[in-house]
Amino acid sequence: MGGHGLEPDELARTLEHAFGELSGPPAAVTLLHRTGNWLSALDAAGFIEIGPPHPDDPDARPRATIAWTEALAAAEHGGALASRSLDLHLDDDPYAVEPDPDQPRRDVPVLRLAAGLAGAVAVDLRSDLSGLDRPTTAVLLAAISAATQAHVQQFRAVREDGRPSSRGSMRWVGPLYDWSDAEAEVQRWTGSNDPSGPWRQGRLSLYPAADAEADLLRAALANPYPVAELPLGDHLRRVLEALRPQSVGRRSRRRARLADDVDDSVLRYTRGEVEDWLGFPLPSLTPLEASGFELICRTAKHFWNGDADPLPARGSLLPNGEPLEVSIQLLWVPRGPDAARVAPDEERVTGLVRWSPFVRLAEDPSQRTTSFTEPAGGYTRVTVNSTRIGVQHGYPGHTRIGWSRDVLGEQYNLALHLPWEPVRALELVLASRNAPTS
Repeated sequence: MGGHGLEPDELARTLEHAFGELSGPPAAVTLLHRTGNWLSALDAAGFIEIGPPHPDDPDARPRATIAWTEALAAAEHGGALASRSLDLHLDDDPYAVEPDPDQPRRDVPVLRLAAGLAGAVAVDLRSDLSGLDRPTTAVLLAAISAATQAHVQQFRAVREDGRPSSRGSMRWVGPLYDWSDAEAEVQRWTGSNDPSGPWRQGRLSLYPAADAEADLLRAALANPYPVAELPLGDHLRRVLEALRPQSVGRRSRRRARLADDVDDSVLRYTRGEVEDWLGFPLPSLTPLEASGFELICRTAKHFWNGDADPLPARGSLLPNGEPLEVSIQLLWVPRGPDAARVAPDEERVTGLVRWSPFVRLAEDPSQRTTSFTEPAGGYTRVTVNSTRIGVQHGYPGHTRIGWSRDVLGEQYNLALHLPWEPVRALELVLASRNAPTS
């Protein structure tokens, strides 16, 4: 049911009948009605207005308007109506939002093409047509045909002697591509012949991997925060392997860059000093440390710090009076004389412990726990030692694992950045001590 309490078919008939009030052909409405649930979604969101007939209208047609540009703004780039196709192999719009796999699909290009038919926006045909499959294209062809004068033939009458006259006329020749032609094409490709409801574009059968990935996403969402243990279960391993690295702003991999020095711009602390300040043990990446790495803890040195200042007390203020956040960087570096140097960003194992005096929002229970395709990298959430942690695939070959910890009412956020794919990164954490604990 839409915002006006009309079923989809009734809503479409009302808008098509009232479309003389709008700037565009009824074909724009019919296109939306026959390719998805856009009309009901727009109505429910308040983008459609239906009013009583104009007093001077002899046909007593209801008046209606569609806020095309506002609806498009809400449908694109993560807006309130944004919905990502279930073709998860496509990354053409990294800002789109993956919908609930069980909900009807709404394709933004179809809405944009309908708005173009209505004269509300300019349309980039190359971009908007490239992602349409055959049944959707058939419905679009019928809409374009209905919006033109192709169904009539105009001609000028001639006199009996063959000379042209000034009298023009036209005759009905039928649409170039009728709605019935589109229905036949839809039935041919989908096997559906249900005239009672709109057909919506489905997934292309050419991509069975997308079907398998969609099934995996459904299973992951049905089992949020699964317990992660060694060895990794098959389901969790498949979910981790399906996490895509970030698709925008990807960091280049500068392999030839020289190592950074741990120089005088930072203050260094021992593990014991930091653990005493925190009140809980730091994560020990046991396999890494067993292979000859040691942990370096450091914070940024500010102009009011001395060379041997202890970690600032919680509740400290900056010189300007603002509350001070405390961030402690963790670096695992080779043990020995080269411990003063660390590897390039892409090759180092790092961590961060942060305490903040600012209020933190509680976790939203409705937030999706797994997403394979996100601009900043796909993520999932699992449970380790009764602690919920997040696993995010950053740029290729890089994984972020983060969690929070409460100690005597104080909240600390911890994150590990590991230069490996998610499976290997999580396996190392599971094989380590104190990473994480509740």
